[in-house]
Amino acid sequence: MIIRSISISAVFAIGCSLASLQASPPKKDRGHGHGEAPALRGTHAIDVATQGQNLHLLTAEFDAHSPNPKLLYLGSTDQGETWSPPVHINPTQSHPQGAHRGMDPQIAASNTALIAVWMTPGTGLFGSGPMTTAISTDKGKTWQPGPNPSDNHNTDGEGFIDITADSNGHFHLVWLDNRKDQRGLRYSKSTDNGKTWSPNQTLDPETCECCWNTIIAGPDNTLAVMYRDKNPRDMALIISRDSGKTWEPSQPLGKFDWNFEGCPHVGGSLAISGNHWHATVWTGAAPNPGTYHLQSTDAGKTWSTTQKIADVTSTHPTIAITETGLLQLSTTYQTEQGPSIQTFTSDDQGKTWSRPQILSTPGTNASHPLTIPLGKTLNHFWTETPPHQPTIWRTAIKTK
Repeated sequence: MIIRSISISAVFAIGCSLASLQASPPKKDRGHGHGEAPALRGTHAIDVATQGQNLHLLTAEFDAHSPNPKLLYLGSTDQGETWSPPVHINPTQSHPQGAHRGMDPQIAASNTALIAVWMTPGTGLFGSGPMTTAISTDKGKTWQPGPNPSDNHNTDGEGFIDITADSNGHFHLVWLDNRKDQRGLRYSKSTDNGKTWSPNQTLDPETCECCWNTIIAGPDNTLAVMYRDKNPRDMALIISRDSGKTWEPSQPLGKFDWNFEGCPHVGGSLAISGNHWHATVWTGAAPNPGTYHLQSTDAGKTWSTTQKIADVTSTHPTIAITETGLLQLSTTYQTEQGPSIQTFTSDDQGKTWSRPQILSTPGTNASHPLTIPLGKTLNHFWTETPPHQPTIWRTAIKTK
């Protein structure tokens, strides 16, 4: 196995606008919270999509000249070895509100279009507001404003978004918003590259308020949505077998019965390989809190018992599988030197796992891994903050 790790400064060493954003000196500390400008400049949110052998990266970047982040797009046609110059996708649109790891602006790709979606400022909690979209039909070179997929028609918060594209080129979107005084999980679909969106469906009328959601498209018009439920606050799964027309009843992913009055700010992750599905979840439930793996061999109809991978100090789990069956599960791991990114590997469909391997730079504040399968390789992405420096994004390419 070969792991190559590159940072943004290495990708754009000379004359790159994104590198200059990350290298800018910090402004006066204005605090860091929902909707506030971070004290240090740099990358505060990322998402990655694939289409064929291409990678599409969306980042939310702060520079030293504005309290609001810009959304930048970068593409790679060589499995992440090199990246295109960054493109500012929202110069005429509202900035992303409260963009941070765990509530990252999202991107998805089909054969003919890219769609980015994010939350804008509004009248909700911490200044949260409605969604908006941007669309590219020329592989990310130019972007045009798109509509808000929500039909809620208010200025309250629509966040914790995820978007995916299926093999038919249709886009599928989930998010959380408030309706009838409840925070719930909504779904919408676009069959025309984001120009219009279907009437919203409520997949669960009451969910955890602020954990990220995951939607993934499988074979045969299958969609799987993973989210954190309300009572108890265990992860749950809801499946459509007909491209979002109808949905099966939700089912728990790990029956921990975690009764917790609050939001853990941790979602989960899914990986699909034919009828063999893998999930990773995190729970704070006593007596065995931590990160777990479970799997299904019948396309999500039934699931194995939970398999503990790491203790409660490992959180923000992500999981992915290559076309050759190499499975990796990555987490943010709390160490004495600060948070780091660790990954576990399985080559027997999750029966056994390797010892963890650290991917991030020692001594940095690393967080929220994303593991993206691309053929026989796995591309790991995360953010890390060196001491007294702006946050950067990093990537490691793993091949077998």
